[in-house]
Amino acid sequence: MTAPDQDLLNLVLVRNPLDLHAVLARINTILECRGALLMTCMPGSSMLQVAASHPGSPEADRALRLPVGYGVIGLVAANNQGALLEHDSPRDPVHRRVLGLSDGESVARLCVPVTGLPGSVIGVLSLHRPDHRPFVDADVVALRPIACALGLRIEMERLSEQALEPFAAGRPDRPGDLRPGG
Repeated sequence: MTAPDQDLLNLVLVRNPLDLHAVLARINTILECRGALLMTCMPGSSMLQVAASHPGSPEADRALRLPVGYGVIGLVAANNQGALLEHDSPRDPVHRRVLGLSDGESVARLCVPVTGLPGSVIGVLSLHRPDHRPFVDADVVALRPIACALGLRIEMERLSEQALEPFAAGRPDRPGDLRPGG
């Protein structure tokens, strides 16, 4: 991927609601990956959880939790620096199930931080494919703006939900809200 793909940009920036599985599927197609994993920071915690994966295993996705700073994904989240690995074999058995790896199998991986508000890492986008086709620096450069746009979109969705919570609960937090009797 040399320039941002228009369909991918539309999925990340325009499509409503945001469909993370469609975003990951498009990235898989563009970069000819075997799979993609988006892990996001759990609110109020230093743990990462699976937000979406493609092709995905819902059972394994629900089970995978990684501490920030642990393993490649955790280090990318902690350091806000991408990582390229030519021959990687994650130690965590649940992580291996999410990636669809058998015992002893290794893959090439590309991990980039997903950033929200300036300086804030909200997650990690991790791609993998057979290790005989390693990722290159140009893949990192091409994927970084997509990861940033995705992070901003995720943050926007979270902030919108928080802003609308008082209205959904029927209790405006400010005087003068535009509601009957407000």
